[in-house]
Amino acid sequence: METDLVGNFLKVIATEAHSLQSFLNNFRSDDAVYRAVSQMAGATGIIACIGIGKSGHIARKASATFASLSIRSFFLHATELMHGDMGNLASGDVAILFSNSGETQELLDILPALRARNIYTIGVVGRKTSRLGQNVDTCIEACVNREACHLNLAPTASTTLALSIADGLGVATAFARGITQSSFAANHPSGRLGRQLTLKVSDVMVPLAGCAFVRQSHTLKEVVIAITEKHTNCAPVVDEDLKLVGIVTDGDIRRALLKSGDYAPLAKLVGQIMTIRPFFVNRESLAYAAKKSFPNGLDVAPVVGNDGVFCGVLYLKNIN
Repeated sequence: METDLVGNFLKVIATEAHSLQSFLNNFRSDDAVYRAVSQMAGATGIIACIGIGKSGHIARKASATFASLSIRSFFLHATELMHGDMGNLASGDVAILFSNSGETQELLDILPALRARNIYTIGVVGRKTSRLGQNVDTCIEACVNREACHLNLAPTASTTLALSIADGLGVATAFARGITQSSFAANHPSGRLGRQLTLKVSDVMVPLAGCAFVRQSHTLKEVVIAITEKHTNCAPVVDEDLKLVGIVTDGDIRRALLKSGDYAPLAKLVGQIMTIRPFFVNRESLAYAAKKSFPNGLDVAPVVGNDGVFCGVLYLKNIN
């Protein structure tokens, strides 16, 4: 029984994969795809994705994908279009209509209204010879031999293919429009990629007011007091103009305390124990790029501006 259930599960995946491969093997829609992408890339308005039922869900996903690629788009329910939502559309828009049968009456009914508004129509349909396929400006045939459902009824392989075609149209349009990683990141400010491409060191660093910074003339005792008060583990060393000249870390403090000398270790001057020319990052750098540049074993670094003035401290733990 368990084997039958797993086998049925794998058969569904295999059937959908076969549908995609069959589409590629039999692809004869070069002109249709070229026209569709050209119209989408040159559209001055929005890309409306329209459908009903399961095809409506695919249309909604297509619209969401387009929007994430900086292609202005929204989903419209075919029935609602006939009851006021047509006001969302205007000349310069492009409408993509999704229908497996190509005979969905709700979609056929809106075609005259779309033509009247000079809206270019693209059909993603299961049969190019269907009424919808014959009456849109450009038709891309999304034909499958059978659904992955064991009854050959539930939209499965057909919706997978339609979704893949929609993805192809969206990515090709984004490429044609010259959409960059920065554009994509701007639409995903909370996503990992968005943060990687937009989050700066200045956004996550500990600012000057929260840092323990000292000068070369200060004593080790003053360093210990400063880092204790600021609850940190390092003290950048600056000159009179706040230019970074060194750093005192926990390791520097331990070495100074353990090293024998003629005077009490806490009386040593910062200039005697600091690490000169320390690793640092620029406040304008991207945080994730700065993270990758950290030397092994280092978890904190001073931050400077373009003028070399110390302005904060960056902890690796603050970049996630």
